[in-house]
Amino acid sequence: MPSQKNSQLTLFRKPQPHSIVFDEEQRKVISHRGSPLVVLGGPGVGKSASLVARAQSYIADGLDPDQLLVLTYDRHRASELNDQIFAESKRATSGSLVKTFPALA
Repeated sequence: MPSQKNSQLTLFRKPQPHSIVFDEEQRKVISHRGSPLVVLGGPGVGKSASLVARAQSYIADGLDPDQLLVLTYDRHRASELNDQIFAESKRATSGSLVKTFPALA
């Protein structure tokens, strides 16, 4: 069995307002599979949009949403991200797949 390697990508470009056109690094976040991923970047560079699209792509590929975990720092943001992930999906989960770091501890 291959060893799991944690990956890290840093985003720099701000997404286009009202129409998300993902750049190369954001597409890497969305398409990354096989190991945990840390996404770093400054405010407004598209971290959240990339993570939402990544979670949606996993769900569209048939993964059970209860098998996903997205972490953020703030309860309000966790609720917003969870709503965004499921806004276009007809699938449901037994709870929130977006949690805060303190809630996980």
